[in-house]
Amino acid sequence: MPENDTSWHAVKGPKLDSLTCKEKLYTLASLFFASRHFASLADDEVGCPFRQMLDEHEESLITQLLIETAVLIRMKDDLFQQQHGIPAESQKDMVGLLRIPADSGADSLLHLREACNKVIHAKLINFDLVGEPHRHDRFLQPIVYLYGEQRGTSWKAQIDVVKWVEFGYTMFP
Repeated sequence: MPENDTSWHAVKGPKLDSLTCKEKLYTLASLFFASRHFASLADDEVGCPFRQMLDEHEESLITQLLIETAVLIRMKDDLFQQQHGIPAESQKDMVGLLRIPADSGADSLLHLREACNKVIHAKLINFDLVGEPHRHDRFLQPIVYLYGEQRGTSWKAQIDVVKWVEFGYTMFP
């Protein structure tokens, strides 16, 4: 059976639903902003529903949304260049810090596009926790730490989620 070109719209490439992409960024930010409030509602009692909600869902949902938004932002960045013949300005939007090698003392600024690459290729994602790990009132700050390796060299990236969401949101007008 011959392949049928379904690119019925004027622009080649995948059509991204901007509203859905922006909703994912909103939800990602909301999870971080809600973390402190949910933690303040938690108590030391076994089975506290607020602590259970955080423990069972918070990090997995954040990780999922971070990866999904990284892929969508990268796709949008690639499509912009294909459609307009010029690079998007995602390389001017600084969203964090990068350390190569990971144990080096020198950080460089991390722009949105490279941050997407780091999220997509991370081998470990850690969160900025306020409070002791086993306390009921611990919560997450909107900072994510990523670890990985590129061409045999380890790296560590730190992403400011507020900037990630702010600049990522502008990619989907």
